[in-house]
This record gives sequence, C-alpha cells and structure tokens, in this order.
Amino acid sequence: MLIETTRFGRVEVAGDKLITFEEGILGFPGLKRYGLIQTSPDPVFFWLQSTENPTLAFVVCDPLAFVEGYNVPIKAEDLAERLEVSRQSVNAIETGRYDPSLPLAFKIADVFGLTIEEISTALDRANVSAPGGTILQGRYRYPLRTLGEFQTVEEIGEVVVARQALEDLNG
Repeated sequence: MLIETTRFGRVEVAGDKLITFEEGILGFPGLKRYGLIQTSPDPVFFWLQSTENPTLAFVVCDPLAFVEGYNVPIKAEDLAERLEVSRQSVNAIETGRYDPSLPLAFKIADVFGLTIEEISTALDRANVSAPGGTILQGRYRYPLRTLGEFQTVEEIGEVVVARQALEDLNG
C-alpha cells in the first residue's frame, strides 16, 4: 500500500506491515489503520504511520531488543471476547476440562499471531503437548496429545515460540 507521509513522502508499505486498531489508539480513536515503516537498517526502532493522516506517526520499538522474553499477558475476559466464546469456555480450556475444537484452536492461534505449526514446534521443544488430536494445515499433519504437564493456558503461554524465515532454515 502506498502511504502519504509528511516525514518520508510517499512510502510503499507491505501488506504484512499494515496494522488495524479496531478501537483506534488512545487519543486518536478515529484513526484505525497504520503502517509500520523501518527507516534504518537497525530493526529496533520503527515508525507507526497513520494511513489516514499523513502528519501522524509514532516512534515504536521492538521490546524484545530491551527485555528478553517480553510478552503482554491477555486477560481471560479479553480472550473470550476475541474468540467469541464465554469466559466460562476460556476457563474450561485453561483448566483442561475442555479441549477446543479445531476451528477454535485456529482462532486461539490467530489471536496470538501464531500458526498451529509454530505452537506445535514450540510445545515439542518444551517436551510437552497440548490436548487436541490431529491438526491438518496445508500438507502438514500435527498430532497433539496430552501429557499433563500444563495446568493452565498461562503455563503454555510461557513456552517461547519463535519464527524463523525459510531462507534461515535452508541455510
């Protein structure tokens, strides 16, 4: 997408660098769409540029560059709202009394910005599994089973999930 800015002129922003804040940003509730612009080779600081107002941009940074293992906890009520399920359903999943359906598992992964493969790989690396059965994604099949190590969803949230580019994997 081509974004008009007062700082950088016209800038092309890739689709995966476009961010929508459904309720806007504090102080700017009417401006919901932004593009993440990297202006230097240093991948720590970026500009969060409004696509709707060329004069509005914020300097943002990758918190992992400053705090190892940084994450933002999500409240169960907020998770329930995002998943379009009841708070009781989230509680049942957290306590292991309910295994989410495959569509719900994909919604959970989406809320956290992960793929089922990334979750499965991270759980495998931590030598644990999540309840579920079998997940099919594209041409891959991911068996999931319960070993009982986790008691809550928060404990699973402590597993580090990392993405690696295909070119990194292929050497």
